[in-house]
Order: sequence, then structure tokens, then C-alpha cells
Amino acid sequence: MDSVTVFVDNENGALMLSAPEGTTGEADVTVTVDDGQGGTDSKQFHVSITPDPENGNPYLEDIGDLQTTRDTAVSFTLPGVDVEGDAMYYDGFAYDPDDLLVDVDHATGLTTVTPMNGLVGAHKIFVGVRAATAGAAWDSQVVPVMIIPEPSTIALLCMGAVGLLLYTLRRRNSS
Repeated sequence: MDSVTVFVDNENGALMLSAPEGTTGEADVTVTVDDGQGGTDSKQFHVSITPDPENGNPYLEDIGDLQTTRDTAVSFTLPGVDVEGDAMYYDGFAYDPDDLLVDVDHATGLTTVTPMNGLVGAHKIFVGVRAATAGAAWDSQVVPVMIIPEPSTIALLCMGAVGLLLYTLRRRNSS
């Protein structure tokens, strides 16, 4: 073994061993427990490390909510992970309405969401990743998209005994 990480788990009696991808071989492992009051116990066992014969499917890490303003595109990269480093295929589409365009680069996961025709409000897109080979299983997520109107300006005109005052109020984006 090249390294060992020790941690305390007061609730479970579990031991997890892991090896870097592609590692093979054998090792003897000794586990010692301490009850915190001077008592200890040790057990030794033999471990054989073999390659993982399975090629796992790629998956998406969590994607946060998107926010943009009316008629303004927003871009992000789909966070796809393939443990074996295999090529991945990305895709996505918008739930209704037709005024929300989703463009996905199938090779890189770069995704651009474009609201059109003054669309505002809360909407959803559906995105996913699979192995680049046809017929592979998808991992997918629904991503909320909040489209807000552009900041508004309201002008107030006040007449007083001394003169004229003009106030301009602007709503700020919360982002």
C-alpha cells in the first residue's frame, strides 16, 4: 500500500478499502480498534486487488438553477463524468414553450439556453449524458431556468415650492 487514510466513525463498524484505477496485487491489512478506555483489538486479513471488469456509465454532477434576462442567452458546460475516461455524448431540450432554445455541443457538453420573443418566468430544460456509443443508458436532470425581465426604470416628478425634483427608481437584479 502506498497510503492509508484513518478516520473515526462512532456510528458504524465499516471499513472501506479502495485502490487507484488499474491497480492490481495483494496485501495484508491489519485493523486495530481502540475503545477509548485502554482496550484494543486487532485483526489481520489478506486482500487481493483485481481490475474492475465493468465499464460504468457516465453521469452528470448536480447542476444548479440557471438565471438570465429576457432575450439573453446563458451558457454553461454540462458536468459529465466518466470514471474510465471514455467519450461521452451530451444532449438536451426545453420543455414547453417553443420560445426557449437549448443548443448542446454533443461532444463537449457546452450548452446555451436562449429565451426568445420576450419570454419571461420559470421554465425547465432537460439535459443528459450517455456513453458515446449508440444505445447506451442516459443519466439526466431537469434544470430550472428563471428568465427575468430587464431592470425597470420609473421616473417620479415632484413639484415643490422651491423647484422641481426628478427621482429615478431602478429595480436591481438579485444576481
